[in-house]
Amino acid sequence: MGCPGGRRKKHASKKGSTHLAKQVKGKRRTKDHDQIHDDLKVEAAQELLNQQTDYDKTGEAQHYCLTCARYFQDEKTLKAHFRTKLHKRRYNTRTIPVCV
Repeated sequence: MGCPGGRRKKHASKKGSTHLAKQVKGKRRTKDHDQIHDDLKVEAAQELLNQQTDYDKTGEAQHYCLTCARYFQDEKTLKAHFRTKLHKRRYNTRTIPVCV
């Protein structure tokens, strides 16, 4: 009937998919905490929040979250992002001093 304990045999077709996961990991790389900490300084923050229109960036670089270092399409999406768990987690870790 089945394998004891509900364990299943691994299929040979699923063997080689690990190299794809490593490629995707590198694509979604975001800024590290120390880089975001540098962006939170007054002069850098003003520069990031008041950017000129850049048509190559999402939302023409007008809607930017400083703590997550992400661009958004419009103000509504940015405000929805402020309520997410990811943003709250990043927001809380930005006050912790970085050990060098």
